[in-house]
Amino acid sequence: MKTTTCLLLAACAAQLSGAAARAADYVTTVENTPGLLGYWRYTPGTGANSSVNGYTGTFEGNAALGVPGTGPALAIDPVNEPVALDGSNGTYVDTNLVGGINQAGSIVGWFNLAALPSTAGHIFTVAGESQGGNDFDLQVETDNRLRFYTNGGGAVTDPTAFTATDLNQWVFVAATFTSGGNATLYIDGTQVAQGGAGTHGNGTGTFAMGESDVFTGRFFQGALDEIAVYSTELSANQVGAIYNSAGMVPEPGTWATVGTGAAGLGLVLRRHRVGRT
Repeated sequence: MKTTTCLLLAACAAQLSGAAARAADYVTTVENTPGLLGYWRYTPGTGANSSVNGYTGTFEGNAALGVPGTGPALAIDPVNEPVALDGSNGTYVDTNLVGGINQAGSIVGWFNLAALPSTAGHIFTVAGESQGGNDFDLQVETDNRLRFYTNGGGAVTDPTAFTATDLNQWVFVAATFTSGGNATLYIDGTQVAQGGAGTHGNGTGTFAMGESDVFTGRFFQGALDEIAVYSTELSANQVGAIYNSAGMVPEPGTWATVGTGAAGLGLVLRRHRVGRT
C-alpha cells in the first residue's frame, strides 16, 4: 500500500508540475497570438486598462476589481482578480478602443455567471463592439444560451443552455469570425457551434465589457476576466493553445482524492464546465 501511494503521489506531483508550467505561459500565449488589439487582465497594476496597445478603460457604476484569488485559476497569477459586476444599471467596463474590427475578429476570455439571464429578465453582454449592421457582440440571452452576433441580426448559438449548476463557475469562451465565412463558438476550448457569419464591414463601435454601448440594458451579473479581442479569426488550434495554456492550478472546492484513508492526498484541479452535451 505504501509503495502504491508513493507512486500515485509521484505521478500526481509530476502531472501538476507539468500543468503549472503550461499555465505559466497563458498570458504569453494570448499576447503572442497574431491580431491582438486589446487584453484586459484586471490586475491591480492595470485596473480597467488594456495591458497592450495603450487602450484605457473605465469602471462604470459599481464595477470594481474582485477579491484576489477569485478570478480564473492561472498558475502565473495565483491571486488573479476579475472585474466584479453586480448587474445593476450602469455597471460595466467601457474602453477607448473604437473600431479595429473589419473583415474578421475574435473575442476570447472567461466569464462567471452569478445569476441566469432568465432570472434577471434581461440579456447579459459578455463583451463586444456593437454597431447596427456590423454587430460584434458576445452575450448570454434570456433563454440562457450563449450567442455571437457578427452582422445585422445574424448569430451563432451554443445549443446547450446554462443552468443553475453553471453558476459561480469560470467558463472559458472564444468567439471568432470572418466576413462572408464562418462564425464559431468555443466553450472550454471545444467547438460548440458554427454558422455563416454574413458580411461585416469596417466597425466603428466602442468595445465594452459587461454591457453594450448601443443595445443598452444588458448588464452582466457576475465576473469577467482575461478578456482579449483580436482583429483576426482565430483557428481552432489557436483557441485550443490559449485554453490549454491555462493548465491546472490549486483552487478551493474541486478536490480529487488519491489514495485511501490517512494516506489520501487531496489534489485541486482547475474548475471548469464539464459534462456538456
